[in-house]
Amino acid sequence: MRFLKPSILVINSCGKKKSIQHEEQPTCKDLETKDQRERVKEKFSSLLTEAGELYTGGQAVAIKKAVNVLSSKAEVDYYIISAGFGLVSENELLPPYECSFSGLSKKAIKERAEKLAIPESIRHLSKKTYDLVYLSLGEDYLVSLGNLKDIANLGQEIVFFGKVKDLPSNFHSFSTYDFVGKKTTKPIFKKPIGATVVAKGTIFLNFAIEYVPGLSFKEWWNEKLVLVEKYLTTEKKDTTSKSEKSSLSKSIHGIRYDRKTDYLLDKSLVSIISSFVKREF
Repeated sequence: MRFLKPSILVINSCGKKKSIQHEEQPTCKDLETKDQRERVKEKFSSLLTEAGELYTGGQAVAIKKAVNVLSSKAEVDYYIISAGFGLVSENELLPPYECSFSGLSKKAIKERAEKLAIPESIRHLSKKTYDLVYLSLGEDYLVSLGNLKDIANLGQEIVFFGKVKDLPSNFHSFSTYDFVGKKTTKPIFKKPIGATVVAKGTIFLNFAIEYVPGLSFKEWWNEKLVLVEKYLTTEKKDTTSKSEKSSLSKSIHGIRYDRKTDYLLDKSLVSIISSFVKREF
C-alpha cells in the first residue's frame, strides 16, 4: 500500500540581501505593471536567478535548508512574497532589484499587492489544502496576502508570527521571543536560533529536522516550551546554589576563628554549611 506524504506550504518574505546585484537594478517604481516587470526581466536576462537562490539573508538561507530537509519527508511547495514581482515560486527566475513592503502603510501595501496580484495568487493556491502552512512573514507582508479568510483556506494548520486580531481558528500565532536570547535553548535545538531577524527561519529549520508525518507545529512548539521552562527552572536552582556557596565562603572567611566560640555559629550559617556539605559530599 502506498501512503501519501503530508503536504506543506512555506511562504517566505523577500529580503534585501541577494546573490546578485547590479548598479542599475530596478526599484519599486520600475516594477509597477506586468509589462514593466517583463521588460526588466529581458533587460537583465543574463542575471536571472531562481527565487529560492536569490535571497541570501539569514532567514532565507535557513528556510531554504528547511525546505530541502522536509522534501524527503513531505510534499513541499515553497513560495516567496516579492514586493517587486508578487507571489513567486522558488523556481521562478528573477533579476536583481530593490523593493520592499517594509515601512509602507497598510494602505500602500494593499494597493501594491493588488497590482502584483498577490491576493489573487493566494486564492489560486487555496484550491489545494495543505496539512501545514508556514508563514515566515512579518505583519506587513501578511497584509499583502489579502483577506485572512482566503489565507485560512490554504491549510489545516497555519503558522504565523505576530499579533493580529480576529485570526481564523486554524491560525496559530507564535512569538519568536519565546526562544530568542535564551541560553537555555542551546541544548534543546539542534541548530542555533540566533537573533530575532533570522528566528523564523532557524525555528522552522529545527522543526524540519525533527519532523515526522503527523506532527503538528503547535505540538512541537509546546514541547519545546516545556523543555525551556524545565531548563530555566534548573538554571534558577543552580543560581541559588551559587548564591549559597558565595554566602558560605563570605561567612567562613569573614569570621576570625576562635576555638572558644566556634560552636556559637549563627543558625542560618549552620544551615548553609549543612546543605553545602550534603551537596558536595
